[in-house]
Amino acid sequence: MTDAVTRTDAAARIKQELENMGYAPVIENHSGQYPNVVVIDYHVHNGRCRGWTPRLGISMSGDEMWPEYPPHFLHLPPIPGDPPKDGGIYGTYSVVDADGAEQPWIVLSRPPGAFWDSMPTKGMKGYMEHIARFWDNV
Repeated sequence: MTDAVTRTDAAARIKQELENMGYAPVIENHSGQYPNVVVIDYHVHNGRCRGWTPRLGISMSGDEMWPEYPPHFLHLPPIPGDPPKDGGIYGTYSVVDADGAEQPWIVLSRPPGAFWDSMPTKGMKGYMEHIARFWDNV
């Protein structure tokens, strides 16, 4: 028997871990390519966007097992100013919100990298440290 986790299961587990950290996450369907995006209000504490509080989305790239494999994609409203320095924008799309307004999003491919494999305990606490480092390079 395998321990495979579906995208929905991974999103639900990520959502629960973020709730345990004090966030108020929701799982949103951002089109067929991104059906399970865990979205939080995230206050940026560092980098050139310090003080900005965007809606930040997190999603897996496929049916990987969480937390053995970290989320791959960051979803954000367009970042003010120049594009991020540490790589380009993977994609763009729009989602119609509850009020019928179209909301633009960008997708960034920003997995944590090799440090993830060396973490003794993998989870959203470590992943959110990756997010904080991400903002230093925007």
